Amino acid sequence: RGQILTGDPGADTVEGIKIRYTGELAPAGGNAGTVTFSQNSLTFQVGGEANQFSEFSLSSIKVNDLGKGEANASGFDSLAQVKVMNSEQAQDAIRVIDKAIGEVNGKRGAMGAFQKNNLESNLNYLRIAHENSVSSESVIRDADMAEEMATFTRNQIMMEASTSMLAQANQNSMTVLKLIG
Repeated sequence: RGQILTGDPGADTVEGIKIRYTGELAPAGGNAGTVTFSQNSLTFQVGGEANQFSEFSLSSIKVNDLGKGEANASGFDSLAQVKVMNSEQAQDAIRVIDKAIGEVNGKRGAMGAFQKNNLESNLNYLRIAHENSVSSESVIRDADMAEEMATFTRNQIMMEASTSMLAQANQNSMTVLKLIG
């Protein structure tokens, strides 16, 4: 499923692709890492942040590209060249078609894995984050409401106390006036 790239740190070319590698040499018989190239990949925004992207690409599924490399006596190089004129070609066609079906199934599996591992998991994460935000907003609103109710009650008590003190002050002045008058 790809080509093995070997080389020293620096620049190298593999089938027209220029690669610059600045890492350490791999241990004898080991791998230093993986390099992946993809063209025409689809980019998906998968997170709540601006730079959370995930890319997905598929290789060609044109009939000229499917079923390649399947050994057969009829000389079919790909699914596009399959022609059935006799039983030998029919058997060879079945082999090429089976390989093409396997390739398409592999691509479908890759798409399903991308959907499950990237899109659905990020969708679930975003749903939970949204629920948490809504819940937090509700808690904040409840706290704001409780604070406003406490302020209202305090102000009401202060007003009633002021009214009571004013009434007592008025009674005292009435008592003084009665005594004088």
